[in-house]
Amino acid sequence: MSKHYIDKGCLCPYYKHQDPSLIYCQGFTWGTTLHVAFDNRAGLKEYTGKFCKGNFKDCRVYQGLFKDSYEEDMGDFPAPCH
Repeated sequence: MSKHYIDKGCLCPYYKHQDPSLIYCQGFTWGTTLHVAFDNRAGLKEYTGKFCKGNFKDCRVYQGLFKDSYEEDMGDFPAPCH
């Protein structure tokens, strides 16, 4: 079983937590979570450095969630995690 942890350096408002091969982000509807899976830890580390801790607005997950939650009327869409 994977151990989840929160990387305190992540700035993206949709980041929830991660484990050695997955990043968990807020989903598109209440009570859902998106998983961004990696083949290895190096890929996860590179991704979190570039997007979660860096320019998260360039992340496709962020862009999809932002568009759905703020540019369209989604009613009671969940607010970002942070």
